Amino acid sequence: MRTRNSILNIFFTCLCYLLIVVSNFFMKPIFVQCLGTEYDGIEFTFSNFIYFLEIVEIGLGMSMIYKLYDPISKNDFVRVSFILRFLKKSYFVIMCLIVTLGIPCSIFAVKTIGGSFSKSWLFFIFYLHLLDLICSYLYFYKSIMIIADQRFRVIGMIRS
Repeated sequence: MRTRNSILNIFFTCLCYLLIVVSNFFMKPIFVQCLGTEYDGIEFTFSNFIYFLEIVEIGLGMSMIYKLYDPISKNDFVRVSFILRFLKKSYFVIMCLIVTLGIPCSIFAVKTIGGSFSKSWLFFIFYLHLLDLICSYLYFYKSIMIIADQRFRVIGMIRS
């Protein structure tokens, strides 16, 4: 069963990745044509700052996926529940750290952007990126269970 799930995960992951690459190939020029290259640069700058904030997670999710393989295979739901509760609390702390670091980081992110853009608009866009990251951690501990159960294809299809 695990081998079958692994093969299905590989197939669906490749399919979803191909779908994302093809859609980006068509959508990026339209995005740049409608909004201009300046907005694409703003997106790139803010994304880099957000990726920097993701360092706070330090691989907790991947290590917990490894820890969940054994209890899931043995149907030890008590251990699975304990690990998921730990992850929920940990990701809440991580979200608080990201907000605490993200607010001062927004000042640096906005200052790096030149041009005639409204600073309040730039802060708003940065905080939308930050909110996106924070919201992803709200459900990530649940998706870890799906990944550890070797059903990553479900998450891949939803993301695509």
